[in-house]
Amino acid sequence: MPGAGPHGERYECFTCSGRRKKNGCTRSAVHAPRVKGRIDRDYGTNGLTPAEAENVTSVPHRVFARLTLSACPAVAMPDSSYSA
Repeated sequence: MPGAGPHGERYECFTCSGRRKKNGCTRSAVHAPRVKGRIDRDYGTNGLTPAEAENVTSVPHRVFARLTLSACPAVAMPDSSYSA
């Protein structure tokens, strides 16, 4: 949400949605660069390592492979000893 300083300069800020709805929220606006800096810092501290990211992305592939195998073993593993 854009804001204006005392001399008319404009800046981006985040405000509580309750404040805009006039429900009594007393939180002040926070300048967008401050929020974005905090997000960048937190992701740097709490983000996934490359190995963790690889593990997370591989999970759906493993799950679908197991589902395919359990649904139709003869198709999923043609060289298996499965017989109908």
